[in-house]
Amino acid sequence: MPCGDGFCKTHKGQRSVRLVLAIAILLPAGCAFRPIESDLTGEYALTDASRRLYVDGLRGVTPLLTLRADGDFEAIGVPAELFGGKPSDGILFAHGTWRLETSGKVHVTVSTLDGERFDYGRQFTVRGSRSRSVLRAYRGDPDQMETIDFEKR
Repeated sequence: MPCGDGFCKTHKGQRSVRLVLAIAILLPAGCAFRPIESDLTGEYALTDASRRLYVDGLRGVTPLLTLRADGDFEAIGVPAELFGGKPSDGILFAHGTWRLETSGKVHVTVSTLDGERFDYGRQFTVRGSRSRSVLRAYRGDPDQMETIDFEKR
C-alpha cells in the first residue's frame, strides 16, 4: 500500500538492500583483470614470499620466467619441482612454448630441461593487473595453498 511519498519505509529498505547486493556482485566482475597475450609478455622474477619456500636451494640465484611475444618460453634457475621434479633436484633451466588459454590461465609446455628433451605441461594462474601481473603455480596439493609466484619486472 502506497505511503505519503509513494513507497513505505519497508519498500525503501528492500530497494537499498537490492542496490547494495547488485553493486557487491557486479563491481568485482567489472574490475577483474582479463589478460591478453601482449599483457603477459616479459620477464617474471620469483617473489620474496615464494623464495622463502626454497631457503637452501636458491642462494645467489634469481629464478626467472620469460614469456616472449613469439610464443617461446624460457625459465632460468627455477626450482625443479615447478616442472615435475623433486625439491632435492635443485634448480633447472627450461625452454618451450606458452599460450594464453581462454580460461585466462597461462599454459607452458617445456620441451627441453637442462639441455635434455623433455615434455611437461604446467598451468599458471594470472593475477594482478596489466602493469603488475603475477604468474602463480601451486606447490603440491592446491588445497594446501602453497603458491610459487613470479612477478613481472
